[in-house]
Amino acid sequence: MHRLGYTAAGAAGTALVGSFLARQGWAPKTIAGALAAVGAGLAWKGDGETIKSVGAGTMSAAGSQLALMLIDDQGRPTKSAPAEAKKQSNADGLPPGALENAFERARERLSLVHGDHEAIG
Repeated sequence: MHRLGYTAAGAAGTALVGSFLARQGWAPKTIAGALAAVGAGLAWKGDGETIKSVGAGTMSAAGSQLALMLIDDQGRPTKSAPAEAKKQSNADGLPPGALENAFERARERLSLVHGDHEAIG
């Protein structure tokens, strides 16, 4: 049970250190890679079971974050393969009063559905 607690502490410490380094401007993949390497080193060559457990938690937390970032990058276009042009939003191209008129038509339809045929003020 103690080893599990130390492993969890290593994971929590990794989250805190990673957050601090991200606020300092470090690249997320660099942070995750460095922390995973440090954790692997501690888990492999740590002096005692406590250090090895902390290292295993560190390696696990940082390694999973690095893996998620690398998997996420697989879906994004690279610099050599540009992204498809995004469809332009037409919200700025609406004629004046179009939204207000649509809202008024919706209010009128709603009043007809509910049987309220009186003029809406």
